[in-house]
Amino acid sequence: MVEVEDSTSALLCLPGTHSIVSWNGTSNLIEMIEHLAAEEGDVQTAVTLVLVLGDRIRHLLNDSAVEHWFFSYIDVLSRCRLWNAAAQVVKLCQCDGVQQRLSHRSTIPVHCGSCLRSLQRPYWHCEGCKSVTNTCSLCHLAVRGLYVWCRGCSHGGHLLHMREWFSRNAACPTGCGHLCEYD
Repeated sequence: MVEVEDSTSALLCLPGTHSIVSWNGTSNLIEMIEHLAAEEGDVQTAVTLVLVLGDRIRHLLNDSAVEHWFFSYIDVLSRCRLWNAAAQVVKLCQCDGVQQRLSHRSTIPVHCGSCLRSLQRPYWHCEGCKSVTNTCSLCHLAVRGLYVWCRGCSHGGHLLHMREWFSRNAACPTGCGHLCEYD
């Protein structure tokens, strides 16, 4: 016979005995999450459980530990180049520290390659110098499709043209003198 007091604990009467065992599932769950993260190093499971169970367990966990788990898991995802998954974890995370520190990381400032003015709108046209900003630095044609650029000097072009250029050169193909970093 099983009688349930609430969703987190149960009183068990074992058949043929008169003893009653009290079991609190929430405390076991908290212990398991803390063990997984601290002892096993399994921050993925710990973060997943915190995200799934949310407010039902969040108040029972140490805030700084949970924040550390999130930072560790997001770091693992980033090192594996799983940036979309990392961005989703940041978005779903309810830790203020994680939100404040990482929410800005997905923003990339874009500047005009001609006048270096910051582009405020998601257009391929600079309002300052009126130039088209998505032309290839090598063939000088408008790029339709994958456009890559250097965050340092804001010059760029067709992915294939840039790959070919940087396989033999380190400096920007425009002659601006910047040593672009291309991966």
